[in-house]
Amino acid sequence: MKQFIQRARKQKLSVEDLGRTIETYSTETEVEAQFLDLCILFYRGYLSSLEHEGKEDFDGLLQRASYQFPMR
Repeated sequence: MKQFIQRARKQKLSVEDLGRTIETYSTETEVEAQFLDLCILFYRGYLSSLEHEGKEDFDGLLQRASYQFPMR
């Protein structure tokens, strides 16, 4: 789950973006579908927790820095 969240953060996905990506993905098993359902719940909770606590993870810091100092 940790790696899933890290990948989503590195791709700058919002919860909505991740949801759309998951919706278009064709799962091969019911277990895989259930895993993806859990992933979106954990990702939503993780981002909500960061926002509620006023914290930022490493990928969030990188994203903010990239907005502050755009490449020329």
